Amino acid sequence: MQLRTSIALNYASQLYVTLLAVALVPVLERRMGAEAYGLVAFFSMLFAAFYVLDLGLTPMVQREFARMRAQALSPLDFRRIWRAFAMVFAGLATAGALAVVLLADALVRRWLNVLELPHETASRAVALMGLAVALRWWSGFHRGAVSGGEHMVWLPVFNALMATLRFPGALLCMHLWGYNVTTFFVFQLGVALLEWAWLAAKAHTLLPQVEERLGWSLAPLRPMWRLGVAGAVAAATGALLMQVDRALLSGRLPLGDFGHFSMAVLVATMVMVLSAPISTVLMPRLARLHAEGHATDFLQIYRMGSRLASALAMGGALTLAFCAKPLLTAWTGEADWAMQYWPVLALYALGYGFWAMGGFVYYLQYAHGELKWHAWGNAITLVVWSLMVWWLSEWGGVLAVAMGWAVLTGAYLLLWAWLVHARYMPRVHWAWLWRDVLAMNWPVLLGMLLFSLLGWEPQSRRETFAYVWLVGGVLMALNMAWWAWTERRHWGRWLQRAK
Repeated sequence: MQLRTSIALNYASQLYVTLLAVALVPVLERRMGAEAYGLVAFFSMLFAAFYVLDLGLTPMVQREFARMRAQALSPLDFRRIWRAFAMVFAGLATAGALAVVLLADALVRRWLNVLELPHETASRAVALMGLAVALRWWSGFHRGAVSGGEHMVWLPVFNALMATLRFPGALLCMHLWGYNVTTFFVFQLGVALLEWAWLAAKAHTLLPQVEERLGWSLAPLRPMWRLGVAGAVAAATGALLMQVDRALLSGRLPLGDFGHFSMAVLVATMVMVLSAPISTVLMPRLARLHAEGHATDFLQIYRMGSRLASALAMGGALTLAFCAKPLLTAWTGEADWAMQYWPVLALYALGYGFWAMGGFVYYLQYAHGELKWHAWGNAITLVVWSLMVWWLSEWGGVLAVAMGWAVLTGAYLLLWAWLVHARYMPRVHWAWLWRDVLAMNWPVLLGMLLFSLLGWEPQSRRETFAYVWLVGGVLMALNMAWWAWTERRHWGRWLQRAK
């Protein structure tokens, strides 16, 4: 399947999943109450933080599958590596689930600021979410095999189906049995179990058949220990980096206020959704091209993916920042709430845009099988960000934290990406930053200026919805039209050189 077709399918699935989740958040908050939704927000944070246990294993599974398809790894060696990975994932998932279940009461009583919900109900919800999160994380192991095999039609359809069960299905379940946190998390556990079983069955159909005995041993992982250690540090610090602000603020803010903050950040994470399908398709393709020694194709695909990600992710970040206030007003129907949190949404959206583009240096290192620089970058950024959150939340609250996130991620894109490019692609960084990242977004900036000069002020909620859709659609259309024109020019020059 062509690279662009795979990316398009993944985008359709990711956008559907994200829009579905975002659209139903206000419904959940109104039906369950602000404090109960705070537990749902904690569930999302716990799921993301659980990837500390991943230790870089899922990308390694994906990479080894791609290397086997490029005939750089024999089917027998891959099956033994797969068996060893399966043992590690099963053990970590079980340990993580037990830890959350045993610590559920302590988390509710000593960390979460529960004011209205009964402590027993909240503790039961935390225990259920621990089991559900462990199963969903374990499913990522099997998803890595499907992705590494580049089965990019089945996976987006499956993800969309699971999202439909997870969100509208939960509302239907609570409509029948009551809008309470116990019903919600019991249903989430059931969906997580179905997802795990289905993905496991699909992954096993893709494994190569071998006649030799595989055995039960972790020895096949020893040759990858250097990559594994670097990947483990990178994955753990990366997961913590994405959640340390919410982890610290969940203990400092009342549970209801934490839920509102999480809602604003949830909308901002749509920027990451715009870049995620590109990484899903690009990472195994780059790994295969590097294994096959196609350096020219490798560079071309890398820069093409960067331009597309910039047009979508950075363009989406700027659009969200520009439409933050009317978007929150239309989404929640609460003008006072939107007035308080729209700067948080705008600044986090910009930060996620910078971070999405900074992720390309990770794809570069992943393809080369060297994650040492990525581990160091994540570790340094995590330490700096943790100190910033601790100090900024005391000094200026959530708005100061949002400002710090935008500044930190911008510095990462400007400086750390330069260091990594200098290591793997000398003399590429500044051309990449200007031509493939920044220059892709001048149409959306021009559109923002023109709409600002018009000075439109929607009055009703319906008019606000229409304003957001119109302005957002026009800004993104301008950016994508510019991307399509520049991409045609780039490919034309490349084909001429190839001839």
